[in-house]
Amino acid sequence: LFLFAAPVVQAAPDAVVEGLQLPAWVTRDGKRQPLDVGVALRNRDEVSTGANSRLLLRLGDGSRVKLGENGRLLLSDLVQRRRENFLGATLRVLGGAFRFTTDAAVRYRSKRDITVQLPTLTAGIRGTDIWGKNLGDKEVLVLIEGRISVTRAGDAPIEMKDPLTYL
Repeated sequence: LFLFAAPVVQAAPDAVVEGLQLPAWVTRDGKRQPLDVGVALRNRDEVSTGANSRLLLRLGDGSRVKLGENGRLLLSDLVQRRRENFLGATLRVLGGAFRFTTDAAVRYRSKRDITVQLPTLTAGIRGTDIWGKNLGDKEVLVLIEGRISVTRAGDAPIEMKDPLTYL
């Protein structure tokens, strides 16, 4: 009897659309569909924005990802282990500007292994706030707060820990 009376506990989605300025889409299993606030996203989903649009995602650990106009972002290697308060993901920035932000409270209560990839730059995130842009022919990555390890294709990793440093 208690089993039926117990509330159903819903697992938090790996990522959810928290805010958006249209137009924005998700491509899942080869099908492109319009996005809306509250849509749960999963591993291998690609989100994209159009002209003058913006997208705000909240990851399962509470971190936020913002995508600017004409942006494309592929969510891969997305995994949560809730008992360990762990989130892992690779955020592949295929086009446009993005920002990854982790609130201070989230930083200290959960573990994460998040990598942001641009075509020739890879940043390993450790409780951080970063901004970047894939311009097609070049990339920009700015550390706003925290620490990251950045690797450019073929080069040794660079540790960034000073706010407002960039590559």
